[in-house]
Amino acid sequence: ILLVTIGSLGFYLIGGEEWSVIDSIYMTILTLSTVGFDEVHTLDDLGKTWAILLIIFGVSGFAYIIYELGSELIQLNTYRSRTMRKKILKLESHYIICGFGRMGAVIASEFQKKNIHFVIVEINDMKINSIQESNYKYIHGDATLDETLIDAGIKTCKGIVVVLDNDQDNLFV
Repeated sequence: ILLVTIGSLGFYLIGGEEWSVIDSIYMTILTLSTVGFDEVHTLDDLGKTWAILLIIFGVSGFAYIIYELGSELIQLNTYRSRTMRKKILKLESHYIICGFGRMGAVIASEFQKKNIHFVIVEINDMKINSIQESNYKYIHGDATLDETLIDAGIKTCKGIVVVLDNDQDNLFV
């Protein structure tokens, strides 16, 4: 909003009597959106310089907004992960389900129905979304790594169910 206001004010002042407020706003929006339509009125060198500055600050401002949104998203995911790990640390005598394929989903559903505490270990991002929708406790990681199983509470668990995609990984876990 600030960029549109300053840009419009600049075009309005540079354009003189020939430019209306609407012309100035329109030219600012065209410049910031990088659409590339013709100029509302012919620009002199000062007007062209103003347009160049507006493009530079507009693109930079947009990139900064995208960067900040990405940063906030990463912080939200980190917060979720930390919160989930704290909940898992409190569990004792729970089960760990390694893999959330067809069988892992069935087992998790049965555990949920019987009010049995469990943690799912899954590496696939698409499956993590499904796990989150079901409100299951989970660790997003590789079940074949010791630190992932430690994060899932293997030292205090009652049992482990290994239903990964291939026999080699199942045997390794």
